[in-house]
Amino acid sequence: MTCCPNGRKLNARQFRKHLKMGWEQNFRVRVQEGTKEVFDAVCHSVLLLLCFWVPIQPILPIRTYRLVEVIIILMGAMSFAIHGMVRVPLLIRLSFWVSLAGWMVSTGFSPYIKQSIDVGTLEILVFYAVSYLATVHLRGQRDLVAASTLFAAGAAVIAVVQTVAIVQSVQAKFQALSSPLPLPVLASEFLRYKAAVPQLFPAGVPNSYGNIDNYASLCALLLPWLVGLLYVSRQRWLILGLFLIHAYAGLVVYSRGVVLVFVAAVCALWIFRFRAYGRLSPAICAVLVGTVFLHADFKMVSTFVGGVTSFVSAMGARPTASEAPSVRIEKAEEYEENEKYEKHEKYDKSPAERAQALSTGISIGLMSSMMGVGFGTYPTIDTALTSPHSLAVLRFAEGGLLGLIGFAMLAVYAPFRLLQVLKLREKHMLVATCLCAISAFMAKAVIFGANFSVSSNFVWGFGVALCLAGSLCEREEHAS
Repeated sequence: MTCCPNGRKLNARQFRKHLKMGWEQNFRVRVQEGTKEVFDAVCHSVLLLLCFWVPIQPILPIRTYRLVEVIIILMGAMSFAIHGMVRVPLLIRLSFWVSLAGWMVSTGFSPYIKQSIDVGTLEILVFYAVSYLATVHLRGQRDLVAASTLFAAGAAVIAVVQTVAIVQSVQAKFQALSSPLPLPVLASEFLRYKAAVPQLFPAGVPNSYGNIDNYASLCALLLPWLVGLLYVSRQRWLILGLFLIHAYAGLVVYSRGVVLVFVAAVCALWIFRFRAYGRLSPAICAVLVGTVFLHADFKMVSTFVGGVTSFVSAMGARPTASEAPSVRIEKAEEYEENEKYEKHEKYDKSPAERAQALSTGISIGLMSSMMGVGFGTYPTIDTALTSPHSLAVLRFAEGGLLGLIGFAMLAVYAPFRLLQVLKLREKHMLVATCLCAISAFMAKAVIFGANFSVSSNFVWGFGVALCLAGSLCEREEHAS
């Protein structure tokens, strides 16, 4: 007789059977652990590849939007089956389930079911799947910094392509008019460049993210993100180079809204650095001083003040675009071939157009406040303006009340978490950086307009999802 580990006496046959069962069980456990490790390694590599692949898709000879979408959803489903739930804030979980319910309800009652499924898959499923995958497979600050750098590098490729196309076209136009235009340096000169872009690229710059405002929205996320990474990444010169590329490309497609949210986010980063580390952060100070220097021209100050005044008065009176209050800006008008370039004044109709679009979006949302009209169907209803210039209003119109509540939960998470970090003086630079970047993008999206996806391109939502995963990073490995 033989005793097994639990003290039970076994004969020779029973003992051999017990050994065989133990060996088989041990073999199964090792196979499962090995398979899990291989799967995690594959997901880690694929996710890092996607961080660079997603931003550069517009310049690829073959569009891979659908393939990327399928890969992300399948990886997310398999990872959830293996790892289960991860520790994320309750507000993020509620945001997912409420947004998912709003999407399903609006799709079920929408006359454009296929379109709502396509757009909602990107806006809801893929967005939260990327955030989940990054939280599970990009473990530690080093992985998250590497993913962030790859994402910014991919977007920098598009920024260079877009900026070269814009500058070459503008230069060629003014050279044909015998009025050479120097490369812009100050904000007023960048604004002059942007004034000619809609005439040159009415359908968007080739090999870019489409409308020039789409890249400006991406800058609202990337620029504060890169400023914070200067204090986290060990490859600071690379981060600085990427920041300068995106800063210059963003100025070429100048956006007052992006400048405002960028300055606010960078100021929040400086306050965090001062409270948590007790440091003055000269790099952040240099960025702020440079931004002020670019806007030192009094005309730019009047442009900002006039834009705010114009928008407020337009929201009160809700005039048409032709009745917009005047804001003086410099703009390159159409000239005869032999005419010299001169400065002209033009009414800035954008505040009134934005107010009108916002009012129309709220009206569409109120018509179907509970069910919404379906994701991606807003342009088919408002064919004139095609967008309410506010992601919150867009979610309300397309996803109903549930869509608005789900988005609101997501939008307020980063500012509230950032206030908590500032209050507790948590020494975690990556978390503060990601929270500032998300807050800046959400402010741009809610107040001035931005989307997670445009025409199947998901670069904005992908970046926000990466930042969301970075804000959940638990341990700081390197900071200065």
